[in-house]
Amino acid sequence: MRERGPIAWDAAAARRVSAETGLSRAGAALLLTGDAGGIRTLPPLDPDQRRVLGLGLAEAGAAYQELGRLTELDRLELFAHVLPDDPAELWEPAGPAALADRICAAWQARFGRAVAAPEETLAVLAELTHVTLHTPAAQICAAFLAPDTHPLTSRDHDPWLENGTGGAYSTSEEQGVRWFEEFLKALAGALPVVYAELPAGDPVRAGLPAVVAALRARLDHPGLLLNAGYTPRLHDRVDRLRALFGERPYVGPIPLAAASFDDGLTIATIGEPTERDPRPTTRLYFRPAHYGDDERSALLREVASGSSDVRDVVDMLRGDWCARVVDRVTGDGLPAGGYETDPTLSAPETVARVEKALGVDADAAALYLQLLALERPTDRRIRLWNGWNAARHRQAAAALVTAGAVVADKRPRAGRGVFLPGDWAKARKQLWPMEVWKANLLGVRLIGHEVWSTPTRRSTLPELFAHAWDLVERGDGPG
Repeated sequence: MRERGPIAWDAAAARRVSAETGLSRAGAALLLTGDAGGIRTLPPLDPDQRRVLGLGLAEAGAAYQELGRLTELDRLELFAHVLPDDPAELWEPAGPAALADRICAAWQARFGRAVAAPEETLAVLAELTHVTLHTPAAQICAAFLAPDTHPLTSRDHDPWLENGTGGAYSTSEEQGVRWFEEFLKALAGALPVVYAELPAGDPVRAGLPAVVAALRARLDHPGLLLNAGYTPRLHDRVDRLRALFGERPYVGPIPLAAASFDDGLTIATIGEPTERDPRPTTRLYFRPAHYGDDERSALLREVASGSSDVRDVVDMLRGDWCARVVDRVTGDGLPAGGYETDPTLSAPETVARVEKALGVDADAAALYLQLLALERPTDRRIRLWNGWNAARHRQAAAALVTAGAVVADKRPRAGRGVFLPGDWAKARKQLWPMEVWKANLLGVRLIGHEVWSTPTRRSTLPELFAHAWDLVERGDGPG
């Protein structure tokens, strides 16, 4: 170091690590610097370091998160044998590439080989901070790229309940069920985006049907036990739990200190009152293999209403919406590179109806449908989905303003310059502001004029475009 200074950064070596491990470009760059995330033994990258590596602040943060699931043993095994016997070799022109090869070999020996997602695909999912809060975008994409071999989608889990602070909690070998649950939660936001905001031919989008099939198979595994949420209404009501779920206790490999009641589908547990927690909360778990339309499932939905993100995803994966989305992805309705969010491709008949009614061209009609039905029709996204430049976009928007269908305005966090007439709903970070009329169309929960949820997925985009225009035609449109 004194004689030769820092090792020259080799971006090609980082790309090789990404291609051979399935990690994002940013995650691969961290590995090549000797940083595998996790407990911070090294300070986070400073601005100068990020500049050298070609990483933005958000990219670097996502990379640390991506590597955060590695155990200390994983990190030791990855780096134990990758340095050359003579450290001076690292300063040779081929040094970084040779280091990359050894890191790739160590990674593949421990985790196997995965397919890296395209950077543009990662960027689309990385924008969804409410999706990738616990499951990095690269991890989500990896499951879609290799659902038959990825541990989140290809492996059954057999968790059990253990004693914990305040009651029982679910665990499994290597915490696999924890990561599986986090992936299911992430899927609630990721799957609609993979379907709608990735182009036909994208490898992650092409993997959607296989991911859905694999997850349905995992959910049918009798040994799978998932978190069903909490029931604050049933504080320390042991008699009430017994009446709801029966006398039979949960039987697992470890005896529970908490009282438990197991009806075959739902397991309700509640800890003993303590001085610190005199009113312990009831915790619910359920077996998705037995979850459906029977009386026990209806009881679970009633008791745990609104308290389980995981259960909602199970409903989504097994529901009609998901089946129709799979049909859209596997069908030939879109040309390669085309987006479902472009109604000229996904709903041309509806575009023609709008053209005729408003007296505008196809561009303006398509833009109007996008403003009606899409959660985030920002100018940047519209131009990407439609293949427009700025001038073409401005011309379509101006035609809608002239026709009286939209109004020009500036609104915080909107990312666009034209809006549907009527009231506007603001939103806090991680949710998106939108017209009140659109929020009602999409099933978004509003409190006053503020967005409090993401859309309810009930229709494919061609169905949604047609329904939105039907409302306008019959006089129930915005404004």
